[in-house]
Amino acid sequence: MFEDVEKELEEKAFPITDEDKLIVIDIGRQERWLAKRSGRITASTLPDLMKQGRGKGVLWGETAKKVLYPVKYERRTGLTRESKDYIKNFIFGHENEIKAIEWLKKNGHEIKSCSDDFDEIVFFTPFDGFGDSPDFLTNDGVGVGEIKCTVDQGKFEELRDLKTIHDGSEYYWQFLYDTFSDDAAIITMDRIDHEANIAKLTDRIKTASWFIDECLAGNSTIAEINEYLNEN
Repeated sequence: MFEDVEKELEEKAFPITDEDKLIVIDIGRQERWLAKRSGRITASTLPDLMKQGRGKGVLWGETAKKVLYPVKYERRTGLTRESKDYIKNFIFGHENEIKAIEWLKKNGHEIKSCSDDFDEIVFFTPFDGFGDSPDFLTNDGVGVGEIKCTVDQGKFEELRDLKTIHDGSEYYWQFLYDTFSDDAAIITMDRIDHEANIAKLTDRIKTASWFIDECLAGNSTIAEINEYLNEN
C-alpha cells in the first residue's frame, strides 16, 4: 500500500526533509509488522480466547469464539483486518508507551523498546498460528515486558492499583511474563511459577488455530467445531 510513498514525496514541489523520510520508514516498518501478524492469534486477544462459556463445562464461550473470526478472515483473504477502535487504541498506546519506556529507563531499568530500538518491530512466533509483540526487552535478553496504556480512565485507575495478578485477572493470559503497567505501577511475573498455565494457554491457542484451519478446509464452521468440543 505504501511502497510508492517515497516516490510521491520526491515528486512534490518541495524537497524531501528528514522528517518525511522518517515517516516513510515508520510506515514501512508498521506495514511489515502487520503482515507478520496477519493470520495469527496474537497476545492481545488471549484474555478473550481463554474465556469459557456461561454453562457448566462449556469450555469455549461466545467471547472466545469471536476471537477466531478476524484471524479466519485474514487467512482466507490474505488481507489485514482493521477497525476504528483498534487503530484508535493502537495510536494512543504507542504514543504513551514511548513515555513509559523513557520513564523506565530513567529509573534504572535497562531495557529496549520493541517498537523503536530495533531495525524492525519485534514480533515473536513461538509456534504456528500465534505471534506476540511485547513492549520491551531487558538488555540481557532474559526479561520481556508489557506496558498498558488504556484509553479508559477507570481502567487506568484499576491498573494503577494492581499489586498482584492471577489467572482470573483480566490481563493475566496476555502477560505471563515480566510485566510493567502504566504510571509506574510495576508487577513482576516469573514464568517458572506459571508453567502449568503456560501449557494450558499453548494448548488453547493451538486448538483455536486448528479450529480456523478446519473451517478453511471446508470441513465445518467455527460454531460447529465449538459445539462439538463443548460436548466432548
